[in-house]
Amino acid sequence: MRLGVWAMVFLLCWWVIGPVPLEKQEVKGASPKVHHQEVSGKKWKGIESNAVFGRETEEGKTVVFGVGPTAKKAESKSDKKEIKGAEQDLQKKPQRKEAKASPEPRKDDGKKGGDGRKDDKKRPVLYFNGPRDKKRVALTFDDGPDWRYTDSILDILKREKVRATFFLVGRMAEQRPDLVLRMVREGHVVANHSWNHPNLTRLDSRRMSEEVDRTNRLISEITGRSPKLFRAPYGNLDRRVEEMIRERDMIIVHWNVDTRDWAGRPTDRIVWTVRQQAGPGAVILQHTAGRNLDNTVKALPRIIADLKKRGYEMVTVPELLGVPAYKEETGRQGFPGAVR
Repeated sequence: MRLGVWAMVFLLCWWVIGPVPLEKQEVKGASPKVHHQEVSGKKWKGIESNAVFGRETEEGKTVVFGVGPTAKKAESKSDKKEIKGAEQDLQKKPQRKEAKASPEPRKDDGKKGGDGRKDDKKRPVLYFNGPRDKKRVALTFDDGPDWRYTDSILDILKREKVRATFFLVGRMAEQRPDLVLRMVREGHVVANHSWNHPNLTRLDSRRMSEEVDRTNRLISEITGRSPKLFRAPYGNLDRRVEEMIRERDMIIVHWNVDTRDWAGRPTDRIVWTVRQQAGPGAVILQHTAGRNLDNTVKALPRIIADLKKRGYEMVTVPELLGVPAYKEETGRQGFPGAVR
């Protein structure tokens, strides 16, 4: 009777308390080697947990693996392999790669142009505009000098006490060396705009180079100075043109305000374009030679008056960009009155 009562008590306790968790069971026949790693968000047997536990005998024959607060004994060979692989992954320590010292950044000794290009010995400096921290702009004139409009434009600039930058076409300058000298004497800067005004990107290397070199030689003979600034006809550039200019230690200057005066625009339209588009650091494009530039001559005094009224100072391109206007003096005799 008493034996039956004790048996019923034992069964009742077993039913209430339940079996002892496996992670607290001892594996007979071997001293256990315990591993413990935390793996955030690890999934195992369909259960998501923040901790994974493992226990393995030294012989590696019996594996007990637990997930979370409970554990499950691996009985099949496939389970053993799967658990074994997972446990080995947990035991692996993350390999720290020694950070190699990054090479010292190459210093850029060149100036940065308005478009961000750098003189890194692979391409010349290219400017579209100057610094925007001061109310200064540069008036530039292309394609001259000629027999019809250049004198009038120089007269206006002299009267208004404004200095500008003239990008000269070589064959035009050859016909009017007197105007080239006048430009320099009155404080303007003369620069290279090729010899015949072709699309340089369509020429072979020899002809392309001759367009620039011939104009440089002529300006040097007239003024005693070799120009530092260059503007490509039509603004057309490619890698070959840029490399050729870089080899000559020159600077490319384009523009960010185009009046399109060469197209015969009305005077009011030319003035309005400058008023709307010109801000601090602007490089303004106009022309001194062409089929019909009457409106350019009419618009120029109004443009100057409007810029002055808005508080702008008109300077040459080298003054705006802080770059030299000419290379070292050539030492040539030049024409009488050449500036030294």
